[in-house]
Amino acid sequence: MAEDKQQAQVSVGAELKAARTKANLSIDDVQKQTKIQKKYLVAMENDDLEALPGKFYVRAFVRQFANAVGLSGDELVNRYQSTEQAPVQVDERVTPPRPETEQHGGSSTASRVKPAALKDQKNQQQRRHYLPLVGVVIIIIFVVGIVWVAVGQTRQENSNSIPSNSKVKVTNDNQKKKQRSQKVAKATNADTKVTLVPNSTSDFNVQVNNKSSELELAASQPTTATVMVDGKQAFQGNLAPNAGHNVELPIKTKTVNISMDNAPVSSIKLNDQQIVLPSPAAGTDATKRVMNLNFNK
Repeated sequence: MAEDKQQAQVSVGAELKAARTKANLSIDDVQKQTKIQKKYLVAMENDDLEALPGKFYVRAFVRQFANAVGLSGDELVNRYQSTEQAPVQVDERVTPPRPETEQHGGSSTASRVKPAALKDQKNQQQRRHYLPLVGVVIIIIFVVGIVWVAVGQTRQENSNSIPSNSKVKVTNDNQKKKQRSQKVAKATNADTKVTLVPNSTSDFNVQVNNKSSELELAASQPTTATVMVDGKQAFQGNLAPNAGHNVELPIKTKTVNISMDNAPVSSIKLNDQQIVLPSPAAGTDATKRVMNLNFNK
């Protein structure tokens, strides 16, 4: 079954590459059309699907790649998924235990072992097995206790021996909160500017004035979504009317890619500002959509 799966994956990669070549498209052309990173496109053509971020992206990327080169994305995805589950064969044959025999003067008798003796032997084996572990735990607790006492004494000595020329700076809670707010400034709705890239149905340019941001995911009906921040998965899970999800975006965020399984019922907000996808291109799937946010500080 493992060989069948490998063969199906190879045929998917080979078919994608052959269709791209036939359509006179380069990898860069496909990247511009699908917004999928070049390394992932090359990995799919080389049947290295393990290099993709996750199983959800394997299906989504294969479908987008196939549609871009003139193939049926759903057909290739179904072919890949058919190899994901393989029946497990269980050998139900059980070999009965052979009775031990003892021979005395040419005659054999079945050995008899009392259940109590077997139980005692098993308990002794378990005690011998766990005894070293118990000893190690006791030693660790003893060492931690010594370190804790030593640290406590050191702190007490330091507190009792403050130099006369030392300066003590007292900061109240309000000052601490103000310092933290200055260190991590969070963008507001007024700081956020989101514009659709011309002639695109999924790409947006974002400006947040060098501040951190918050991405809010919600849905009017149960669905699923995935969020990638600078190529790393930040969220993948379910959305529901009463169970959305927020993703904190650092100041240095450059790209955010959002994949939605049911875009019409999904809601995306950036710093409380609603981002609306335009109508998809003719002939493309209106349910499964991808939103790409490119941050220009």
